Amino acid sequence: MDSVTAADIKRHSLRIVSGVSLAVAVAANIAGQQYIQQADRQYDRYLTAGNPTDMNRYFNRSTTLDRNAGYCFILLEAALVTSILTFFFSLAQP
Repeated sequence: MDSVTAADIKRHSLRIVSGVSLAVAVAANIAGQQYIQQADRQYDRYLTAGNPTDMNRYFNRSTTLDRNAGYCFILLEAALVTSILTFFFSLAQP
């Protein structure tokens, strides 16, 4: 009968964290790309709007969407680093 050691459990846990972090990185990338596309559309509307009220609304919306995209890309980087590090730590387990 094969027994499960503490090292096996730790290695498995690290691989789960690595996989979840990778999934979060992919989701953050997709969300960031969506925010960028929406921000570009709002900025195009800003450029073609003639009404100053509409211009302000479109510009403010585009900057908010750009900021959200930036947050998503920061999350992407953090999740990707976490995924890589936990994967390599799982390989280093005895």
